[in-house]
Amino acid sequence: MASSTTNYVFVLTGPIGLGRLDERSRQRLRHARLAAGSGLVSPAARLLKTLGADADLLSRAATRYREDADKLADVWVAAADPVYLEPRLDHLCLMAQAVDADERTALVDHLNDHLGGDGWSFVVAGSGIYLLADAPFATSAYPTSLIDGLLPNQYLPAGDGADDFRRRLAEIEMCLHEHPLNDRRQQRGARVINSLWLWGGGTALMPEPKSLPVLCSDDSLRRGLWTLYGAEARGRLDSPPADGAACVLDIGDELQAISRLLDTGRPVMLFSRDGMTIDASGAGRWRFWSRRHVELEPPA
Repeated sequence: MASSTTNYVFVLTGPIGLGRLDERSRQRLRHARLAAGSGLVSPAARLLKTLGADADLLSRAATRYREDADKLADVWVAAADPVYLEPRLDHLCLMAQAVDADERTALVDHLNDHLGGDGWSFVVAGSGIYLLADAPFATSAYPTSLIDGLLPNQYLPAGDGADDFRRRLAEIEMCLHEHPLNDRRQQRGARVINSLWLWGGGTALMPEPKSLPVLCSDDSLRRGLWTLYGAEARGRLDSPPADGAACVLDIGDELQAISRLLDTGRPVMLFSRDGMTIDASGAGRWRFWSRRHVELEPPA
């Protein structure tokens, strides 16, 4: 990492919606450099490109499996994330669904009873569900977190293997239809689990060790990547460690944390889920000039 970023605080966040920030933060960010990109390139992937690391590892389920299972996958593995496909007027919308440990076990047992064998099986590892297979097959290249709330059709695999993927997905959806688990979820006001999103199929890769800033996050995919690089990952924090070294904070949707980070005087670089990259140097607050960023204007 270049010496100019050795004390940066790198921040991974959900959709910022810059106009929703408090007035003080908006004023501070008038000195920042803003760049807009695609929301389908994850905040962590854009950060890794900045740090010179391999962002493609974030599109492999084996990276998350490394953290969830506390070991490298020794077979082909894909993530199998519970989702709700919500019918809209003329399309389906994919919505990621949180499930607890009992629900994960119930789903995996049911799927294995009805679809297990023939060289593939479902397993629970940590907070995730995975599909292990003797032979590879096509899966989506897009993690569930990236397409949450979007139409899934354009993110399905294409070309060879696409028909097999759709067939497997249809089998899973039929298997989950009217599962007793969904009755219990509906009773407590939660959305049903009517499908799984299969993504990142492949085997484990081991990159060359690399020096990366300390990661402070509870996200299994990001922590798994740091582990593969031999870098340090800690639990989630909303403020930088006190040693002054570069760090990566995963603050999710906690927009109020941005104001506190800007007040530290440390150089801050934010990567948001909605595609924004913001380089806010701590020195910027001393400048007498500022840039006008339309994105910072509050909503009308």
